[in-house]
Amino acid sequence: MIYDRNIERGKAFLSTLGTFWDQIFEDHLFLSTLLDSGGQNWIDQYRSTLEIVDSISRFDIPLLRQQRWYGIEFLESAKNATPLNLLNYGEGAVYGPQPADTDFSPGQVFDYGVPFSLSTQTNFELPADIKYISGFLDNPSSPTAVMSEGSDFYIDTDNRTVVFLKDPFKVFPVRDIYDAAGNVTDRAISLWAFNVKIDIAALYYQFAFNVGQYVESLEGYKDLTNAIYDCLVLGPSRQVVNALISAMFGVKTCKVDGETVERIYSTAGEPTIIVTDSSVYTFNENATPIVSVGDTLSLFDSMVDVVQFYYNKTDILNHLSALSLGSGHIGVNMDGELLFENVTSPIVNGRFQISGAHEDVEAFWREVRRRERETGTSITDYLGTSTNPLMVAVDTMHGGIYLIRVKGAAVDDIYTVNDITSLLPPDSSFIIINEVSTTDSVTSESLSETLGFYDCDEPVEEDIDPDNTSEHVLVKGVPEC
Repeated sequence: MIYDRNIERGKAFLSTLGTFWDQIFEDHLFLSTLLDSGGQNWIDQYRSTLEIVDSISRFDIPLLRQQRWYGIEFLESAKNATPLNLLNYGEGAVYGPQPADTDFSPGQVFDYGVPFSLSTQTNFELPADIKYISGFLDNPSSPTAVMSEGSDFYIDTDNRTVVFLKDPFKVFPVRDIYDAAGNVTDRAISLWAFNVKIDIAALYYQFAFNVGQYVESLEGYKDLTNAIYDCLVLGPSRQVVNALISAMFGVKTCKVDGETVERIYSTAGEPTIIVTDSSVYTFNENATPIVSVGDTLSLFDSMVDVVQFYYNKTDILNHLSALSLGSGHIGVNMDGELLFENVTSPIVNGRFQISGAHEDVEAFWREVRRRERETGTSITDYLGTSTNPLMVAVDTMHGGIYLIRVKGAAVDDIYTVNDITSLLPPDSSFIIINEVSTTDSVTSESLSETLGFYDCDEPVEEDIDPDNTSEHVLVKGVPEC
């Protein structure tokens, strides 16, 4: 398909038809205007065709649909009636007149659910599918006023609101709205939004719904959707699972096998940027590169330390201080969990150091004694006079064990997976460690809620802090059912 920019400009397009239509034809000005308006529609159709072609690929599918013009009407009665004009709990306001010791004007009255305005900004609610607008005009062909994004207004997508820095009712022509009796009931401005980006949920309807995953039209969810498909198509190898877990925490991995690192930009307070010969990757400012200039990357390789993946037993013991396990992992009938620490513990009277409720500890050792009688081998015959309780726990767990260390301070977004157990290797357990410093806002509890891992019909998740440190451990497993 060939695209000629003259299609966008009626006068220029008319000149390509010949001198007669451009100069001699009496209604050439009308024809020029007609071609100009038709050209706008042709351009939208051209863009839509390109978007449809790109939508064939889960890698190239556009997140938002671009439309040149979009008609919007704003009513004066709807001015400042948006979530931005509702108070949030904890802001210091009270219902009714405000006392003198608050940040609000003394005597100002706030009622529950009633919008208010504390600034000169004017805001209106937008249709839910609009995510970006370049500008507002009152007439697309010969506007009398223009308001531009950034200098005159901005879009708050979280609250589906457009915020004008100046009241648009004082900028654009206003018309009155009458009722059946001829009385003015409201006022309105009819505007044309230019260069609008609309969310038509293409990513969900084209790909994500096929794997039972609801997603928003965000780049992070696009990466997650691709990672889910990779697990299904390529199989849950270590590299593919690493890409899946990384995508859940909004961290990009290598897109193309054989990429070469060409530049690394890591400045305090600025996003970390890694440039390869085919892509540019942007990470949180707290992310530390684990690659160097000149390195050749493999598909799904990690480039920063935000999400680190360990599956070797030695690496797991080097990065884990303790592990709390329940009956589903160690095959003991008990109500709670037992804590196995990464220490050297002497074996005294056939027991080594474990922590937990008394009943659960005794249930564990009763099972050990039963197995000793069954096999004819004592625990000291098997382990010697001392052992590492954590190593025993890792050896005892059903199936494989994978350790995932997440640098909470470098996580911007967390994306959920509906049924992750169907994507992971069967009969395997995944331990997710969330590194949280005293200044981090991410908590293990929020990660536990958001991840939503499920094991059989019941969730298996632990949050332990054996040394009263800031390290939180989440245990997610897929034991035998």
